[in-house]
Amino acid sequence: MNSLQKKFTITVIIEILFICLVLGGTGSLMINRVVEKSAMQVLELTCQEHGMILNNLLNEVKQSVDIMANMTLKELTSMNRFVKDASYQQNFEKSMENKFWEIATNTKEVVSFYMRWNYELPLSYDGFFYSRIKRNDSLLKYPPTDIAAYAKDDVEHVGWYHIPVENRKPTWLAPYHNQNNDLYMISYVVPLYAEDTLLGVVGMDIDFSDISATISNISFFEDGFAYLVDENNNILYHPSLSQGEPRPEKEASSFETEIRLTNGCTLVTHAHRENVNKEGDLFIRFLGFSTIFFLLAASCITILMIQHIVRPLKELTLAAVKIADGDFDVEINCQSTDEIGTLAKSFQKTAASLKEYVGYINGLAYKDSLTGIRNNMAYQEYVSTLKAKMTFGNIQFAIALFDANGLKSTNDTYGHAAGNLLIINSAKYICNIFKHSPVFRIGGDEFVAILENEDYQNRAELYNSFYERMSEITVSIKNQELPISIALGIAEYNRDEDFLYENVFARADHTMYQKKREMKE
Repeated sequence: MNSLQKKFTITVIIEILFICLVLGGTGSLMINRVVEKSAMQVLELTCQEHGMILNNLLNEVKQSVDIMANMTLKELTSMNRFVKDASYQQNFEKSMENKFWEIATNTKEVVSFYMRWNYELPLSYDGFFYSRIKRNDSLLKYPPTDIAAYAKDDVEHVGWYHIPVENRKPTWLAPYHNQNNDLYMISYVVPLYAEDTLLGVVGMDIDFSDISATISNISFFEDGFAYLVDENNNILYHPSLSQGEPRPEKEASSFETEIRLTNGCTLVTHAHRENVNKEGDLFIRFLGFSTIFFLLAASCITILMIQHIVRPLKELTLAAVKIADGDFDVEINCQSTDEIGTLAKSFQKTAASLKEYVGYINGLAYKDSLTGIRNNMAYQEYVSTLKAKMTFGNIQFAIALFDANGLKSTNDTYGHAAGNLLIINSAKYICNIFKHSPVFRIGGDEFVAILENEDYQNRAELYNSFYERMSEITVSIKNQELPISIALGIAEYNRDEDFLYENVFARADHTMYQKKREMKE
């Protein structure tokens, strides 16, 4: 008996030792892989998040200048009159100055804006130039730069004029030191051509120190940082390298991700592998100590205890992994009546409670309590994901905005219970028409549907069907059949024109209210 027990004990210990070595080695490799994968995700998300912030800033400036350029060319009645009629030129310039002032003061981070006429034309006026030295200073008007006084290759004085004119297209200027207002800046300039003749340029400047300050505040891990390079991969900002130096080669001992910005520059996030792996090394050491402890403890356990304890513990481990992965439908078939059996039963009850609680929380968080469709919180989360797709991917979608008519009169006449019934039936009708699109209730009687894929392709047919079938739908209130009336507005996302999701929403809102007015007439 003693000899058999000894042999069996030695056999079990050897097996446990082998399992510990295999699991410890595999666990170490998996930890390293998970840590490195997580590190790359952190770098990518950080790069995308701050790249989006910088792109939003650049796109806002670009959109403001483009609007002003289009407005200028649209309101210019005659190039010949502009050149020859000083009074017309003065009035036109003043009008553009007032409009550009309003646009510029509502554009973030702008340190200067200007509209300069072609200095080679026989004009009575030069244009206008506003600037501020510090971020919190007011934009003040300064005398325009005498372009003819400088050589065309003098970038620091007149590069903002000659470079876009030579390119004959809107141009982002690489960061440069502007001697006119003694600032290091980035400029976006649009040359203006009327009747195939250069009228002048219109542009805005951003203080590069604002951009470099944003990048310098990016940090992650122990020594992670971000830097910016231009189109030629030369350093524009780096915490330890000088401006103008070539971008350093990526080392095997580091991680890097990058994103291209609107103005052609590239934002790069960088972290050293050694510091990224510190957390993984801590887990590996913990895993090693845990393995040794388990081996020593297991060596002291009898075969009987191994048979009765290991089996339910394995089942509990598998259940824990499933719960960690979000699967709460676990079954633990442990018939033991000792502490392990009690733990197994408690574990089973905990899994069931978690499943019920998570379902309850998700229902509260994302479902509208009245209609059962998605609520405003779900809409905000969906829009956040959609905005990221707008920035980094090629996406097609349309916004359908709905407003149920007659809610107030229904509430006043029949009570709020009747009003709720009107909202519920409106939601059902909208979901029935737009079957392949997520529908959200974002207000009392307001709904939004995001049309993609099939519904996006068939949006015109769905729009017509929506109003054709509406007359068939009624609500039974106090023995009366009241018709449902819903105003609908649809707006499509245009990748070349819509830099903001809110622009598409505004168009849908405008279209919806036009339809609402028509339905009331």
